[in-house]
Amino acid sequence: MVDKVIEYFRKKDIFIEFQNIELNLLKFVFSSPQQIFGIAVFEDEDILQRDWEKVSQEFAARIQSQLVASLYNLKWDMYLILVIQTNIEDIELCKHIENDRMYFKKIVIARNLEEFQRKLPIELELDNSDQLEVFSDKQFLDELKKVVPSEMANRLDFGIYEKQSIEEANNLIFLEPYKSKGVQE
Repeated sequence: MVDKVIEYFRKKDIFIEFQNIELNLLKFVFSSPQQIFGIAVFEDEDILQRDWEKVSQEFAARIQSQLVASLYNLKWDMYLILVIQTNIEDIELCKHIENDRMYFKKIVIARNLEEFQRKLPIELELDNSDQLEVFSDKQFLDELKKVVPSEMANRLDFGIYEKQSIEEANNLIFLEPYKSKGVQE
């Protein structure tokens, strides 16, 4: 099971694998400009139950606490993947771990759980695209009018959006005033 997970990350061009870092329970760390994934491997459910919190603490201490400067905000986009080499029987344990938000989100992967790729917040996979609803510009503006306070709606000139496309209106409202002052796009 862990081989599939590691192969998945290694095939993605956006991820780099941390190579020269000494870790104990955490086995792999992959990072992209948007996310960091730590991966721990457990032989069975009992070891998972015993050690998942220790792995969380290691990931937090060894990786998350070291994020400084431009990397600091990645601490909000960290995920700990806990891979079990067997099936997981105690679904409540799985839910308990995945609902724990201390430090970062945890994802439990086992043979009998759904496809692991669907649990990873990496790609948007739209299998049921016929169920998607896409707003037109007018529908969006109608919904916006409903949620903004009436005082704000009165100050906004929604009529400008009814006379031209949103792109043209936004250009007129947000870019043109600055272009006249010599600011370039």
